[in-house]
Amino acid sequence: MTWSRISGENGGKCVMQDDTTVNQKNETEPRQGIQSPPPSFRNRGNSFETVRSSYRLALLLALLSTLTLEIATADGEQPVWRVALTLACEAAIVAFLSFFARRMNSPNTSVWKRRPVAQAEKNHDAGLGARLHLIWILCLATAPFMIEIVIRGVTDTMLPLELLLLAYFRNGVLALAIFAHRNDCQRMCCSLSTFLTIFASALASQIWLHGLVVVFSVIGIWWLMGSYWETLRGRLAATSETEPSKRWLLGLPMIVLTVLLGLPVAATQTHALRGFMPSSGGTDWYSESARSGVGDGDALVAGTENIQSFAPIEDAPFLNSHDPSLYDLFDDSYSEPVKVEKQERAISLLPEFAAKQKESHLAESKQAGKEFSTLRKQGETKRKNMSNLESNALLYVKGRVPLHLKLETFDRYDGIDWFPDSLSTNVPKLEIQALNGKPWLRVSASTLLEIYSPPETHALKIIHLDTNRVPAATQLLGIHIDKVDRSDFFEWAQPGIVRMDRDKLPPLSVIHVQSRVLDERILPKAHVYLSSGPAVYRQFGSDEQSQRVRELAELLTKDIPIGWPQVQTIVERLRRGYVHDHATKPPAECEHTVADFLFESRRGPDYQFASSAVWMLRSLGYTTRLVSGFYANPARYDMRARHTAVTADDVHFWAEVWAGSDNWIPIEPTPGYQLLQPPPTLGEQFLAAGLGAWQWFVANVIAIVVFATTMIWFFFQRHFVADLISTAIWRWWPARGERAFVRQTLRLLDRRFHRMGFKRPLGMTSTRWLERTVSCASDSDRQSAHQFKELAEWADFGPAEMSIPLPEYRAVCHKAVLVWSWRTVAQGTVQSWNRSGSRHALFPFNFLQQPVGWLRKIAK
Repeated sequence: MTWSRISGENGGKCVMQDDTTVNQKNETEPRQGIQSPPPSFRNRGNSFETVRSSYRLALLLALLSTLTLEIATADGEQPVWRVALTLACEAAIVAFLSFFARRMNSPNTSVWKRRPVAQAEKNHDAGLGARLHLIWILCLATAPFMIEIVIRGVTDTMLPLELLLLAYFRNGVLALAIFAHRNDCQRMCCSLSTFLTIFASALASQIWLHGLVVVFSVIGIWWLMGSYWETLRGRLAATSETEPSKRWLLGLPMIVLTVLLGLPVAATQTHALRGFMPSSGGTDWYSESARSGVGDGDALVAGTENIQSFAPIEDAPFLNSHDPSLYDLFDDSYSEPVKVEKQERAISLLPEFAAKQKESHLAESKQAGKEFSTLRKQGETKRKNMSNLESNALLYVKGRVPLHLKLETFDRYDGIDWFPDSLSTNVPKLEIQALNGKPWLRVSASTLLEIYSPPETHALKIIHLDTNRVPAATQLLGIHIDKVDRSDFFEWAQPGIVRMDRDKLPPLSVIHVQSRVLDERILPKAHVYLSSGPAVYRQFGSDEQSQRVRELAELLTKDIPIGWPQVQTIVERLRRGYVHDHATKPPAECEHTVADFLFESRRGPDYQFASSAVWMLRSLGYTTRLVSGFYANPARYDMRARHTAVTADDVHFWAEVWAGSDNWIPIEPTPGYQLLQPPPTLGEQFLAAGLGAWQWFVANVIAIVVFATTMIWFFFQRHFVADLISTAIWRWWPARGERAFVRQTLRLLDRRFHRMGFKRPLGMTSTRWLERTVSCASDSDRQSAHQFKELAEWADFGPAEMSIPLPEYRAVCHKAVLVWSWRTVAQGTVQSWNRSGSRHALFPFNFLQQPVGWLRKIAK
């Protein structure tokens, strides 16, 4: 049963009609404007089945192009599992949204099976659906730009321009993949996927990524052929049922692939075109976030020809310089050599490394940049006079921080001076081992104690560090310098510290160090020998001041179990009970600096904290030593370059405790400094993220509640808000011309009824529909509706030369909008039309109407 308002035939009253009667009438009587299913649709059967294979191939192409971009964006900086997780999330979201998008156009709910559809209504729905798809696609595609604005404002970081544009492409491809069941969206999705794959593969440096491009090409050809045969099938179905063999869908791409593999590969000589984009090779200006380029950006990288500046990276060409260098250069052109002021032991480069390197006066760049190999132009280029880009950094650390890099250890203490540790005659042998084709200096490390996390690598970019010792973490496992494949270039400086057989480390070089981080979660359960080891590290004085230190240590560790708990107690007592003050120094007449720090000043620099920790632990019988070096501070981490600068201000002292079998455990007694912790597990990351989210929620609970309430109101009143926006546009930006303005008003009213849940009956024009809705209204409203009906029929069907019937057309249109206003329509038709299945709340502030209705349905 349905309710309707009929004027004339039933005296303007609201009557109820039987649905079966109406359906029988619709089936027996032909209706004007009704279109039956086209013959091609009936001949082909289910049209969705014919495009299913192309739809799946389009989804696969979109995901392959997205995977190519994710790999190029990671650029080896992110683990494989993170890239795979990102792609899996993107694929899950696309599959989820695509499922609901296909259900909207599913053949089981097709309009052909439900009821006949008027061609005008069908075209209107199709146009509305296309506009909605376009809106969703544009919103998803432009999301990276909105997110980038927020990230730049919060973290002061930015994406390179090319990655931002490719993210725009990626979101567009994924949005189109959601609607890939539509032929227009499917074709656009595959086209953009092709461009995305080409651009992303051009940014990546992984050679194996070319195989992914080949796979994409094969599947793309397969999709083209399948789409072509599907179109032929639709045109030829009426005359022939024969189909081409599906073997060609796989056979022809294999033939094309074989031909491509047989093509000759281009020469290894690489060219570069003159560019204008700062992130992709610009020559006149640059972007701070550029990952590569010809200009003098902040991220200078290596080149192979016509270099104007070289940065601290390992694959930079080794040119002749007046400074001592780690490498020698053979110049095939035998140009006049530069006079070397000081000769160091070096490794001769192979001829191919120096074949194209000509003598040039280069400007040294002492700013750390990303480790990328940049393609430089051959031949003449537009040169600039570049000054040396000086930096205060001694070195740059690439990897997780905070990190303690030790350079020297101390064993003996006389109350004022610490004496450096001496090297014993029995030292581990240094050997060169090849790992993935790279030479690594392997340092023998004990594996008896399983108290460490898996090994990890840090890259040290040396700038002007005046030492020949390699800065490394406590548990050093290996050292790698590119092209250095001889172990006699290294030697032991002190226990656990390796140095190069030269005066100082070569500037502008990269040293990779591999080490293990202590896992304190395992340490309390492990059996460590804290009181064993060489006796020199247990040296302790018998003077009065040292005995006071012993009494204090025993007092602090009273009732504390022997072993690691006592070590932790001493460290925590120093961190909480004393003040780190770099300016405070012991008095000149002081004879025991540790005692003065512990009992008198109670504040001082970091070496006072470290010395006190060593002396207190030795008083309890533990084997400890003092360590000096650098502290890579997380506060100096540059998110753009992904490096941490280490300056002269980062010189630091800490202590180490013997754990047995040549294992030393670093401890940090100075407040404000932290030890590097093992990488968090996946569960710990989720827990930390959840805790951070909860803390943020508690801190902003009022704003969140207000925002959530506002969003809930907007959700339930979205149709009312949309009508307000449409009305404002109609009022302030009216269409030009008489006919256009009347049509704009008619569309406004038609959409208003649609948003309120009142669907226009089939075969009824908009004007006839609007006139019937005011059958119970006042005489003035019915007269206004009749006048607007005349205007609407003239605008839609009147000849072009016919003049407007009512000169005051704007007043009539404004009156019509008031007659069929949101509140007027809701109050005047709510009784009859709610019974016909209205699904929207009619009153703008009664936003509980819809959820209450849902609860009633669930209860039933």
